[in-house]
Formats: sequence, C-alpha cells, structure tokens
Amino acid sequence: AGIHGDEPSGVEAICSFLENNRFDNFSDEWEWTFLPCLNPYGYEHGLRENHEGKDLNRLFKHESPPTEVRFAKSIFDSSYDLTIELHEDFMTPGYYLYQKGTHAEDDLLGKKILQAVKNIMPINLNGEIDGCSAQGGIIVQGNEPMDWWPMALYSLSKGTRRCLTLETATKLSMDARIEAHLVAIDTALNYFSRKTICKLLESTGFRILKIEHCWEYHSMQYLCHALCLYYNNIVCRSIKKIIERTIFRNLMIP
Repeated sequence: AGIHGDEPSGVEAICSFLENNRFDNFSDEWEWTFLPCLNPYGYEHGLRENHEGKDLNRLFKHESPPTEVRFAKSIFDSSYDLTIELHEDFMTPGYYLYQKGTHAEDDLLGKKILQAVKNIMPINLNGEIDGCSAQGGIIVQGNEPMDWWPMALYSLSKGTRRCLTLETATKLSMDARIEAHLVAIDTALNYFSRKTICKLLESTGFRILKIEHCWEYHSMQYLCHALCLYYNNIVCRSIKKIIERTIFRNLMIP
C-alpha cells in the first residue's frame, strides 16, 4: 500500500489489519509479506509521487527505477500465490478492482470481493472506469503489451498466481474506505482458506470419518477436480491438513 502517497486508506487498512489481529484466522495457512507504505515521502506530504516527482507505480518496467521500486521488486525474488495492492480513487463513486492471474477459474474471486464490499460502500458499475472498459466493478483488461508496468504486472511476470489491485472511493469516509479494504482482504484470504474448504465439503454432503491415514496424490487431485477447485499449493496444503486427520469414503457430489 501507499505507493501513491495521496491514497492513505490502504496504509491505514494494513495498520488496522495488524493492530486488530485480523490475521489470526489465517496465520496457520499463510506466510505474509507486508509493504505498508512504499512511498513514505508522498504519504507524509499528501502527494501521489515520491520526493523526485515520480509516479512509482509506472516504473516497474524501467531499467533504472527509483529506490522504492527497486526495493519492491526485490520482494518478488520469492514467488507468491496472491498479491493484494490497496489503492483509492478520488474520482470514483464506489469500489472497483483490477485482477490478473494465470488461471481463469480464479476470476470468480473479483466478483466475490465486490459482493462482500457492497455492504460497506457502493460499487462503481460504470461501463468505463479510469479510461478502461469495466463490467460490474471489474476492469476488463486485454493482453496488449504496455510500455510501462505497475507493480501488479511485475508481480505477475514473476509467477504470482493472482494479483489484485483494489480501489476504494476517496470521497467516502476514511472509516468506510478502511473497512472496505479489510473486508476485501478477508474475502480474498477466505477464498483460499482451509476453513472455507471444510465448509464446502460439509455443505456438499461429504461424510468425514476420523482415521489414522495419510493422503495420496491422485485422491487429492480427484477431490479438487470433483469440487471444481483448482489444484495448487494453497489447496494442496489446506486439504492435506484435513485428510491427515480424516478420510472421505463413498465420495459423491449430490
């Protein structure tokens, strides 16, 4: 957050997320990296640009980027399953988002986020947002090459599975903007969460029996496919924890 210094709600949302221990529900499933304020000069002075007058989120393809961008790029020496960037827009009447990823089935996440956030603030349902086509509050992005990259595209180029850029409405209160971002973060994390998988299994009629048994690769792959989930490290780790304690017999999708 805070890559644009005049967008303070993202910085405040991360602080609130940490101060109020909202991470507790996910701490056994995720390894975290927080970048709470990438543009401290801009944040302190209420400016979009850094101390050199540069828009940091336009320079991730630059050969000689500013120090702040070089630092952010170094974080992606490790791979990530999910990145969430928190922004705000002083022109928008409501919340909207960008999303990019390597698996089309994850596109459902954007809709889930907006469904949750609409209880906090309106969703921007305009057909064009920030000069781009949009549908239902989600920016429709093509695959045309860009002369400049924001951090999200750099993240995607380094192997991140799903990149989210979340935009709240500056014209609304700070409390509402912070809460909207927090709800969006919770929704994204819950989407990949073991607890969500457990509820899904129970709601679809799976019988869970405790035994002393381990899982096998082909069984897990079948389970993921049968539930129309994707098969990646997040789901693998989550379901592995369940199957290490349980076995599923007579699997059926009712």
